[in-house]
Amino acid sequence: MIDPLINDPDAVVIATHRAEAGDKALYSVSKFTLEGGHFEVLATAPASGPTRFLLDSAGQVRFATIPTSGLRTQSWQRSVDKPEWAPLAPVAEGIWGAPLAMSDDGQSVFLEARLHSQRTCLVEQILATAAQGRTICDETADLAGIIKGFTAHAQPIAAVFEAGKPEIKLLDDTGRDGALLKLLIAAFPDKVIEIPSVTRDGRKALVFTRDDRTQGDYYIFDTETGKADYLLGLRLWLDPDRMGERRPITLKARDGTSLHGYLTLPSGGDVRKLPLVVHPHGGPIGIRDDRSFDTDPQLLASRGYAVLQINFRGSSGYGSDFADAGKRSWGTTMIDDITDATRWVIEQGYADEKRVCIYDWSYGGYASLMSAVREPALYRCVVAAAGIYDVNLFWEDSDIATRESGRYYFSEAIAGTFEEMAAASPITYAGSVESAGADRSRRSGSPDAIQSGQSPASRAEKAEAAVRMAGQEPREPWLHRREEPGGVLHDPAELPGPPYRRAGRSIVISRGSRDGRLRRRSRSNPVALATGLDRALSGDDRRRHARGRAALLRRWLRALR
Repeated sequence: MIDPLINDPDAVVIATHRAEAGDKALYSVSKFTLEGGHFEVLATAPASGPTRFLLDSAGQVRFATIPTSGLRTQSWQRSVDKPEWAPLAPVAEGIWGAPLAMSDDGQSVFLEARLHSQRTCLVEQILATAAQGRTICDETADLAGIIKGFTAHAQPIAAVFEAGKPEIKLLDDTGRDGALLKLLIAAFPDKVIEIPSVTRDGRKALVFTRDDRTQGDYYIFDTETGKADYLLGLRLWLDPDRMGERRPITLKARDGTSLHGYLTLPSGGDVRKLPLVVHPHGGPIGIRDDRSFDTDPQLLASRGYAVLQINFRGSSGYGSDFADAGKRSWGTTMIDDITDATRWVIEQGYADEKRVCIYDWSYGGYASLMSAVREPALYRCVVAAAGIYDVNLFWEDSDIATRESGRYYFSEAIAGTFEEMAAASPITYAGSVESAGADRSRRSGSPDAIQSGQSPASRAEKAEAAVRMAGQEPREPWLHRREEPGGVLHDPAELPGPPYRRAGRSIVISRGSRDGRLRRRSRSNPVALATGLDRALSGDDRRRHARGRAALLRRWLRALR
């Protein structure tokens, strides 16, 4: 769905495409009538590929953004007077942007555009002249998001950046919407603030807040009284005071490049000389770790571990130059960045150098194994979950080679020749890892390597063969074939504990208070929140089936009536 058409309760605007066409699909925008299921095609994309459309306040399709080669995008524009698509004009010489929202008066568009040092900024472009208007950038981070105003189809009032903690920068704090947002920022310090929806008259808004210790809370915010009624929260049974702090860290890599990441520490007690789990993210190009609540690090921190998540080169969020530096560096520069960050945490005294393990999924599983290849003496154990062990097999035995975009991505970001594939494959070094591990075992114990997760059986079988050829005996069971579908749905009655954050309270954001802090008082809430509804909404989407979630949600919605 692209637009709910709040002034037309009988229709919505949606984007559709033919799934069988793959990345060659041509996307269309249609007005879908809920009663009768009638489609009215409003516009068709100017080129094939996954397309992001932007409508104006009148429901007219005005912009389209489509991926191109080079892991970049191209944007197009049209108008009521000129319905033919035309490339969007650059905001500066050689600099194009991707439309995010239109201004209230429809005379300008707000773009995500790369300006200074190839970092993305929020840039206003005047449509009549293509001139650059208001611009907000950050010295370190890319644009992470925008916050729109408190009216339907409102224009952006702030930009969000997240080099470490999230930072909200206002476009204009003199108007009504800017003043309201400042109240929310003061009321919810160090939290990400989103405004998913507002009423037609702009009187009330749905406000969502989240941070490193909570997955998020929803409030109904009255823009006239400044009162926010607590509506519901995610994973209410988790006590924020018992969650670990996700501390932003900054360090220098061996070549002087600045690296940013997060160190999750156990709540309370001494945080020195802790056992450390290094947790490299998947992807890896265009993905990053941020300060949001993260289940695996919190679980490990609750058991006394420190957890390191470093945004190595190739990660998004710190400019295109930083992201591009990770291309074809899967097994080299990226791994060196992970190593440098691990050694930094040890040098700072957070971690015990004799108790360091590394674990994650997908590319994170690959990075775990390659870290053992490059730094066998650094880690006591390695856990690769659904990882990649043979890059050549990854090319041959996955759907990446069946799509033009996948083939381009592989050659651009991973490897271009069979020699590069072999050099980047952990199984190439199975013998050397054994040699290094055997030498290390005489000093402090041989490191364990564990493969887990879901991945094609052929990859696990080839990894097993490489381990046996290196003279090692795999731990049993090496390969488990699961026939039943994945995903778990729990009945809310079976889930643990009372909630720590509840409905039934309101927050008054005092306009006249000098410090802008919150005043809380008990108040009966007209929304009788069932804890089970929150729990149904809060599960990990990767491990739940959409149909099952919808059925469980309907069950709890009926309980609310």
